[in-house]
Amino acid sequence: MRSFYSLFRIKSNEPAIRAALKAGHAFVAHDWMCDPTGFRFGASDSRGKQVAIMGDEVKLADGLILKAKLPLPAYVRLLRHGKEVAKSEGKADFAFAVKEGGAYRLEAWLKLDGELRPWLFANPIYVR
Repeated sequence: MRSFYSLFRIKSNEPAIRAALKAGHAFVAHDWMCDPTGFRFGASDSRGKQVAIMGDEVKLADGLILKAKLPLPAYVRLLRHGKEVAKSEGKADFAFAVKEGGAYRLEAWLKLDGELRPWLFANPIYVR
């Protein structure tokens, strides 16, 4: 298992990595299952402008959408305060219209040897 961090930064020096981790801009993936390069999880406003990424806090507003982009189709679960609120199977893109505040965390699972196995765990986006 390997942690991926500093997703939205070009710099990969130690201060940049520490800042990204402190801000929660990170996810964990079992890269032996599949390379997670290209994974994204963020929030967009009603105009489609990105307003948050993993670890960020965003204000609840009409048209707020959580979006994920995966490098391949997967079984995706979106959790709010630890309870599943949405899921998708066999797609590489995921979107969820947010209607209430909370801590939203995304998981992606892959089917290996006929069973679903956890692959990727994203830090939450906090909707207030």
